[in-house]
Amino acid sequence: MSVRDILRDIPVECPYCRKENTTSFEPIDLRAPIQCVECKKSFVIGDVFELLYEEEPLARESIDTIVRYATSKWVLKEGSQEASGETQEFLQRIGFEDLIKRTATQVLVHGDAFLKTMASGGKTASWELLPTKQVQVKTSKIIERGAITSVLKEDEFILTVENEEHSFGPDEIIHFKKALLNYDKPYGDSMLQITLNPFNFLRRLRQAPQHIQSQFKGLQQMYKEEVLLGLGVPKFVLERRAAGLDTRLAKYILITFVEKIRILQELLSEGFDRAIGQFASQGKLTEVPKIQLRKLTERMVLLDCDFSFATEIESWKKLYDVGIITKEELDANLKEFEQ
Repeated sequence: MSVRDILRDIPVECPYCRKENTTSFEPIDLRAPIQCVECKKSFVIGDVFELLYEEEPLARESIDTIVRYATSKWVLKEGSQEASGETQEFLQRIGFEDLIKRTATQVLVHGDAFLKTMASGGKTASWELLPTKQVQVKTSKIIERGAITSVLKEDEFILTVENEEHSFGPDEIIHFKKALLNYDKPYGDSMLQITLNPFNFLRRLRQAPQHIQSQFKGLQQMYKEEVLLGLGVPKFVLERRAAGLDTRLAKYILITFVEKIRILQELLSEGFDRAIGQFASQGKLTEVPKIQLRKLTERMVLLDCDFSFATEIESWKKLYDVGIITKEELDANLKEFEQ
């Protein structure tokens, strides 16, 4: 099998008849319809991603874990008292705590989230998260002044509901786009895309008779580990327990995980800051506040997973006892071990 064949034959499950189909990167990147070879119904890759999130515990728990760490704490920063007060009241009214979690989930499941920020008349009534798989992005390429290459420009967002299309301009929609090397394409990268192959094998194996499944337990475990590797969530983080793992090794493993959280937080902050800017400009508010999400560290995750830092804590206390550090320095260092 050639590389071209491998790139073309990506297994996807029809959400209607549950039969296996194959697709390629192009329909995935463009969110184009995929016609099932069995039932002849059409579906999009978003249907497949949602199916995996809803039915596969590894997918759901991994995504929910990332969302929990990324969105658990936030504050408004830098704004004037008036602007911060009105913004805080608005965010409370629209249920921002839930909204930011749902936005983060859509970004990870689909690679995109679309937030409608304007009501009729160009005023903000509320923020509405649109169903991602029902949104098409119309784009064009332009060359900005002083640039050599063209850049992608979002021209229109089309929401399809029960065969009826609703069009929105770029000033009405905040597009949260999880792009790795995908800046020249209209849509982002789903966290689940890399797991399509191993999940396909696991789902097919579960459909086999029990005596067949029992013969391939080792292979099943191998594909589960491949899924976890692709999702980038360490097993001890999912289980929230140290499981006898060395703390220094665990901290090293967490470097890429914490970076994944940071990238998602930047994406969320940037998008919601734009939305807050729109809200503030309509109310003629100055010194607009910004969303600041809690910065996660490897140590925070380790504490959450019940790793012990008794030795480190005792060392800091001894340094204070012999006069090497001050009480203020001791308190500051011990605070890092608090949740």
